[in-house]
Amino acid sequence: MKKILALVLAAIMLIALCACGGGSPTETKQPDNTQSGGQTEVSNTDKNEAVINSEHEYTSVICSLSSDAKTLCPYASDGGGREYTRAQCFEALTFTNSRGEWEMVIAKNITNPEPCVYDVEIYDYVVDQVGNPVKASDIIFSYDKFIEEGSNAAKVANLESYEAVGDYIVRFTFKADLKGNAQELFDKCVIVTEKAWNDSPDTMVTDPVGTGPYALTSYEGGSYYTYEYTGKYWQTDESLISTRSMHNVDKITFRVYTDKSTDAIALEKGETDASGGLNYADYITFCNPDTFEAKPGYNNDVITNNALYNLVFNCSENSPCADINLRKAICTAIDVDACNYLGFGAGQYRNAGGYTNPVWMDYSEKVDDGEYYNYNEELAKDYLAKSGYNGETIRMLVCQNTSARTMATAIQAYCSAIGIKMELLEFDGAVYNEEKRDETGTHWDIDFNNERANYYAWGGLGYWSTSFYSNGLNHAYIADEKLQSLYDTMSRTDSTEDDVIAFCAYLEEQCYGYALTTYYQPCFTNDRFTNIVRFPQGNFILGACTVTPDK
Repeated sequence: MKKILALVLAAIMLIALCACGGGSPTETKQPDNTQSGGQTEVSNTDKNEAVINSEHEYTSVICSLSSDAKTLCPYASDGGGREYTRAQCFEALTFTNSRGEWEMVIAKNITNPEPCVYDVEIYDYVVDQVGNPVKASDIIFSYDKFIEEGSNAAKVANLESYEAVGDYIVRFTFKADLKGNAQELFDKCVIVTEKAWNDSPDTMVTDPVGTGPYALTSYEGGSYYTYEYTGKYWQTDESLISTRSMHNVDKITFRVYTDKSTDAIALEKGETDASGGLNYADYITFCNPDTFEAKPGYNNDVITNNALYNLVFNCSENSPCADINLRKAICTAIDVDACNYLGFGAGQYRNAGGYTNPVWMDYSEKVDDGEYYNYNEELAKDYLAKSGYNGETIRMLVCQNTSARTMATAIQAYCSAIGIKMELLEFDGAVYNEEKRDETGTHWDIDFNNERANYYAWGGLGYWSTSFYSNGLNHAYIADEKLQSLYDTMSRTDSTEDDVIAFCAYLEEQCYGYALTTYYQPCFTNDRFTNIVRFPQGNFILGACTVTPDK
């Protein structure tokens, strides 16, 4: 194992050197800086509810962004900094907070008059940032645009129809009554007015207009994005304002730091107030890396991320991974603990015991029992000998981020040690999402997936259903009737833990995928923050945070 780890570390160092070879960042115009204040005791959402700061003094914050948004269009695929930046000015019907609570946003009330049918009533006084009223017809229009974006195919696969049944009521009808399905769909589609969309010269790529409390006031692509409170948010009843729509902060600026070390330096120098994307090597600047206790002048908020790093195998006839013995050879060849350590650092992760996550709605301790594919190089070689593998290059699809790249490099080294050739296909978020959803089954053999979800069946692992692709295949390119039956049973709103266990057991037996890790996501701020509020996926909800006013 030591030899393999040495090879992995050498490969990672080479990657790092190549990444540093691009020279210094181009000098760009930067927004005004916010300086640090005095040290205070911080609380997070596990301790305190997010609250509106009623005693108003002007407050601005600067937060780092690990990649450029490139487009601010609300219906562009997730990736880069898009979902984070557009969250400032756009709202959806509902929002699920980091405690798993479902909050109404634009929706006033949701009823379920019969199985598979949901009537969503919106407030009759919602207006966007330029004063256009929001009606049921705008909800219909927004979902039309949402569906036109191909990356949302999995989210809408179970949606049969949606229609206005009043000026402020939309009826959604689903094909099946799946657990968390409506909640996921109502959370994800942001709402725009048809008029604002039609008035935009470029489909809101550069001039987003939503219903949220913040409007884009200035930006420089690749450098920064600044949002300011409009002063006229439509929801005037503070008791009805959702967590994601609070506006304690007047001005929010995102600075783009594609280099994480530069990100850390900016926080240390006081050029930014918050960062959620630092390398483990930089944590020592802001906290004790063993205990995560923040150093004076900083706060550290740690949550279990709702993501699951996992491998999904292409089981179609187009891939060598159709061979179950090859799949098991790959899984047993990986020292998961060492791999996760390289990707996240000590204390930053927990090895997955199966396809589950402690923060998911359908978490099962019986699935997460630690009994999984154990690292065994000799057994891996035995599986490989039983397989039909003939030296083909196995193509692993990887989304560009430091942890994924590092772990994928480790997996590549472990597979090489038993005689499996592997090529890493690394793409940014948008291209990666397109590649992973290739319906031909010819673009990759393994998808190194970082799946974020709140719901097991739908939001997290909808790709195990044959409804994931229009041709009736799931993300592993298989049409397994038993898997589908177990999935359907497990996905129903009346399913039990035993149903979840049965599905996971079969998934493991067939080795269609391999869950690697869930991880802990620290976010560092300076001590201007006295209350930190975050999205379930880990990013700050800056408007809901409590920050000392500017001096």
